[in-house]
Order: sequence, then C-alpha cells, then structure tokens
Amino acid sequence: MISIHTRATRPLLPVEGQPAPPPLTPEELARIEDLRTLTAKKRRAAKALLAEELTEDAEALPKSADRAEAEADEIQSGIK
Repeated sequence: MISIHTRATRPLLPVEGQPAPPPLTPEELARIEDLRTLTAKKRRAAKALLAEELTEDAEALPKSADRAEAEADEIQSGIK
C-alpha cells in the first residue's frame, strides 16, 4: 500500500508584517497526541489485517487514519 501525504508546517518565527500564531493550548497538544496515537494504531491494525488477507476489514482503516492525521495537522497548523 502506497500512501502520499504532506504534513502541515508551522513557522517558528513570525513572517514580517504578520503576528505570531498563538501557542497551542495543553488541550490542543493532548488532542494532537491522541490523534497521532490513534493513527498509528489504525495503521498497525490495517497492516495486521492485510497480513491475514482480510482486505475487506482493512480497507476502511487507512482512510480513517488519514482523517485523524489530517485533523492533527490542522490543529497543529492553527487552522482549527
């Protein structure tokens, strides 16, 4: 399975003329950590199901993992 994805970037220093983004709250950091953990679990589960040739059961897991990872990236980049 090949997956192409790009992680969001967050500048450490403000760009000239723009204010620095507010720092992430402890709740946001915890949510990002939870989403990253969930993503890793779903990817491992999909890999295990594929190893047992249970492709129908494994099909939804990568998509769900991608959505969780995208949400974590949005929070980290300050979009959400």
